[in-house]
Amino acid sequence: MPAMNIISVNGLSKAFQEKKLFEKITFGVDRGEKIALIGVNGTGKSTLLKILAGKEIPDEGNVVMDRSITVSFLPQTPQFAPEDTVIEHVFSGATPAVAAIKAYEAAVAALEHTNDEAAHEALAHAIEEVERYGAWDHEHRIKAILDELGITDLSLKMGTLSGGMAKKVAIAEALIADADVLMLDEPTNHLDVDTILWLEDYLVNLSKTIIMVSHDRYFLDAIANGIIELWRGGIYRYNGNYSYYLEKKGELEQSIMREDERVASVLRRELDWLKRGPRARTTKQKAHIDRAHKIMEHEFYEADATVDIALAASRQGGKIVDCINLSKSYNGRTIVKKFSHKFRKRERVGIVGGNGSGKTTLLNLISGRLAPDSGESDIGLNTRFGYFDQTNRALNDDMRILQFIRESGEYVTLTDGEKVGVSEMLTRFLFPSSQHYSRIAELSGGEKRRLNLLAVLMSSPNFLIFDEPTNDLDIKTLSILEDFLQTFDGNLIVVSHDRYFMDRVVDELFIFDVEGDIIRYNGSYTEYLAESRQQRADERRELHAKERKSAKVAEKERERKGLTFNEQREMKQLEEKIAKLEKEKVEIEAAFAAPDITREALAEKTTRHTVVEKAIAKETAKWEKLAERA
Repeated sequence: MPAMNIISVNGLSKAFQEKKLFEKITFGVDRGEKIALIGVNGTGKSTLLKILAGKEIPDEGNVVMDRSITVSFLPQTPQFAPEDTVIEHVFSGATPAVAAIKAYEAAVAALEHTNDEAAHEALAHAIEEVERYGAWDHEHRIKAILDELGITDLSLKMGTLSGGMAKKVAIAEALIADADVLMLDEPTNHLDVDTILWLEDYLVNLSKTIIMVSHDRYFLDAIANGIIELWRGGIYRYNGNYSYYLEKKGELEQSIMREDERVASVLRRELDWLKRGPRARTTKQKAHIDRAHKIMEHEFYEADATVDIALAASRQGGKIVDCINLSKSYNGRTIVKKFSHKFRKRERVGIVGGNGSGKTTLLNLISGRLAPDSGESDIGLNTRFGYFDQTNRALNDDMRILQFIRESGEYVTLTDGEKVGVSEMLTRFLFPSSQHYSRIAELSGGEKRRLNLLAVLMSSPNFLIFDEPTNDLDIKTLSILEDFLQTFDGNLIVVSHDRYFMDRVVDELFIFDVEGDIIRYNGSYTEYLAESRQQRADERRELHAKERKSAKVAEKERERKGLTFNEQREMKQLEEKIAKLEKEKVEIEAAFAAPDITREALAEKTTRHTVVEKAIAKETAKWEKLAERA
């Protein structure tokens, strides 16, 4: 069946303040396509997604969508009413079928707290509604989604949830809506890696249209079958996954540069001709002039401005950090238990664990930001931490950009020994001089992350601690940051669910296990995940084998001792069936004696009497066979 265009974008333009994000862009999306919108921070990826979802209005152009199409939108930051329960949020604005399931889930939950007649009536009515919409299969799918996301208590208030759990609830809401088109803005932000892997598998196998913005390159590579890059105010489209895009983008840039070289060569020849200044102006000569002017209007390729992170680390001493039996508990629960490690120079460690396992707590204990309950973090005299947290806590929206960076230092030393001031470093981090006195509140989420990163690096740290550094940074900036960290002459600890980032910058892992112990693993994040998945699969197979063996043993034991549960149930059913047949036999025999019975009725009753007697004999034989073993 040929693809069908269900979304048409025509001449779309949008500017933010004086900055043009994109201008007169046109493209279409076919049914079943899985499109990734990519581009550096500030090119308008999230804005375009909001326009497609009808959440924002363009300056020019329009979006035409098939009227039968429904859209589910996941914002980058979940929006919710703090007093709403999880069930109210997850099922908000859904279809009638999903609304019926919501009522059913609420009725089931209510019965756990009260057993009155009204609660039972509510459940009965909810079951009728689910059956009316034929939504039981959908209910099972919804339950599976909630279970996979770890959403078990639907009565919790949204305002009490952690950032990671709130994101999971928002994802559940987007998936449960069962819309034709899913629009997802940074769906992997704040998720643990197990949830990312589950979501990746779910979307790969989902036969829906997907349009998403994400910086997770493995995620994009697995899901997307089309890439739309916002570049220089326009768009470039690639019909493949992220790896295909990288290959073709390189070819495109090479092609543009070759064309520029050809145009430059022709332009030089035309200019040389013009400089000779021929006196006669024939038609042929005028054509030369026109051609030269037209070539001079050619827009030559300029490489995109990129962040320049050529910063030197301050000198380290003999001692970096010695962690000795660090322990920390909250509300009686041990988060970190007797962690000991002596950090060597240029050690690069990734920290892995589920949401709430204690990763950030460990970072704060190592860096001295948090006092341990017991143990010690002995920090070397020359060790200077640079802490890049996941929430931009250091940013004050009312401050000016230049003022904020100056608080971290007046200048910084580059890897070549050159000292560079604040203004130039801002420019190197893609903040033009016209922006230096702007308020931080005017920056996009990605620009705020970039500014915070610069503030951390301006203090010339020699021990970098990154807590979810990839949130809101564009892919190009991430690549440059990864290149910098690979050559950084200091120590590095990273907490991140971004597998690509971790694979590139760390050499070993500290892994939180279910008991709160921290285990060292020498290898990449991808290798660890592959081994973990294989181990879990082996454990499941072993468990299933044991369960099957136990079931067979139990079945044999039951056969030796008496009836199985199913046989006991069958025996009871036979008793009920025989009793019903006996009753019918008595009623037929009473009809035989009726004085007004007609010949036709007598024949019919006689035939039925024979059938009933045979049925009684057959079912009684079955019952007697079971009764012998009972």
